[in-house]
Parts: sequence; C-alpha cells; structure tokens
Amino acid sequence: MTYALRKRVKPILFVKDNIQLVGDTLVIEIGYYLPSRANMRCVHWSVQAKKAQEERGLAMISMRAGLSRAVTGLGWSPDFWADKWHVSFKRLAPRALDDDNLVSAFKSVRDGVADALGMKDGIEGKIKWSYDQQKQSAYGIRIELTRLIST
Repeated sequence: MTYALRKRVKPILFVKDNIQLVGDTLVIEIGYYLPSRANMRCVHWSVQAKKAQEERGLAMISMRAGLSRAVTGLGWSPDFWADKWHVSFKRLAPRALDDDNLVSAFKSVRDGVADALGMKDGIEGKIKWSYDQQKQSAYGIRIELTRLIST
C-alpha cells in the first residue's frame, strides 16, 4: 500500500490588532488578509458582497474605536466632518500587488473609514487618500489618520 505524501503547509500569520496615537496621527493595525478585488472575478457575486460587507464593517468598527481614543487622547473635536483629513492605507503581506489592484483591494475599507468619519468617500477636498504596501511575513492592514486643517 502506498501513501501520498502531503505537502507541508505554512501557517498563515496575521498582524496583532493595535490602536496607537503616534504624535498627531492615529494608527490602526488590523490582522486581516486583504485580497485583490480585480482577481476575484471568478468568485460568485454573493461571496464578493459578503466579503466587502465584512471588510467595511471591520474598518468602521476599528476606526470608531480609534477615533474615540483620539478625541480623548489628542483633544480632537468629535465633529469629524468639519475638518480635512489625510488617510493612508498600507497593505501588509508577503507578496505585493500592482498599483491598480492595491487601490481596488482597499475599496471596502475606504468606505468603512468614510462611514466612521460620517462622510462619503468621494467628497472632494475633505479627505486625501493614499495607498502603499509593505512586504512582511504577516498579513494585515495599517490605517493612518491625520487631521490636516481644523476649521
């Protein structure tokens, strides 16, 4: 009798969830695998919709927790819609995505952050969005929120 040899599978590592105030910036790290949306065209639409809803909710809950900490720790006003913001997204993963896939991967996360701030993500001049990625062994998302101008 012969036995098939099983391929050894590496465990998937995730970043530890963390909320920090670094200077005037709110930094949120979430341990989550963020795939490219453009490469999910063979996945059923209901599966894609459920994944998008999960990512949006996760980002909104994490951002609300961070914003409540920033209001007390940094003295930020709770009227978030009245200010201008810079939101930087960083995808942490062992393999990099190209730039258009990187932006599409963060679409639901971007919507969740805008929901937490109480505004739409397409408002011109209110929120400046930037995207980056970092190669590392653990998967995760880093969101950095900085207030630009207080009105």
